[in-house]
Amino acid sequence: MKYGERGVFLLACMRNYRSLRLMRVWRKILSSVIFMGLVWQVSGQVDSTRLILIRGQLMNSSTLKPVGHAHIMNISRNLAAVSDTLGKFTIRMKITDTLLITAIGFERRFYNLPAFVTGATYYPKIYIRETVYPISKVEISSLGNYSQFRDKVSELNIPETREEKLRRETIEQAREAAIASYQIPTGISFHIPSKNDISWKKVQELQEIEKRQMILYSKYNREVIARTSRLSGELLDEFIMFCNQRSWFTPETSAYDIIYQIKVWYKQFMTMKGYGTKSRRQT
Repeated sequence: MKYGERGVFLLACMRNYRSLRLMRVWRKILSSVIFMGLVWQVSGQVDSTRLILIRGQLMNSSTLKPVGHAHIMNISRNLAAVSDTLGKFTIRMKITDTLLITAIGFERRFYNLPAFVTGATYYPKIYIRETVYPISKVEISSLGNYSQFRDKVSELNIPETREEKLRRETIEQAREAAIASYQIPTGISFHIPSKNDISWKKVQELQEIEKRQMILYSKYNREVIARTSRLSGELLDEFIMFCNQRSWFTPETSAYDIIYQIKVWYKQFMTMKGYGTKSRRQT
């Protein structure tokens, strides 16, 4: 073999050797990637039966300010909570559960836990968007009074529900049958509720419900529970959730009875947590 042919042969051997080494390196890299993927998949599996404690905060997506007095419901487990003035709330849920968040002036929001959550406690910030309620044009007059306002409310065109429509048709048919069958003496009047009367009654019922809720909230809220139990921080959040799950209060319940019941629940809660009530209050 001549020297030129030997050189070509040695160069080809060197190229083949480098190709073999490069293939071995790529095989090692590919094996490592596959192994890490399997490890990640196994470690990333979440126990869907374990309850996770959610210590969240609701934020206005436009102003980035906290949203207070919002209702948070775990629709999968019939658990509920209310956010405080800082938008903070505490509730338990599983990785497969769904939270429904509602607040006056904001759109409804459904929230699910991210797949990477594996700890016992999670601290999310949940952003909800403001909404606008369309209303008809309202003319404001300086000479208006309560009677005029009431008449305006009674004249609102509120769509009838199926039950209201059926009731109205039944009343109209009964009235027509009564007029056709009987002679009503002059001077004897009778009253059948009109659509305006029904609308005004609805407004009164909504006002009464809101009034009762405000009465109860003035006697049973986060500040009252914190002042009675002298707890703070995460322990206070857990105790509030403990009380809400057992709450039976109504607007007629006196403030004394509410505070007394909170103290009873406090002893039960501290016993469950393994604390002594006296030592805990001193600390």
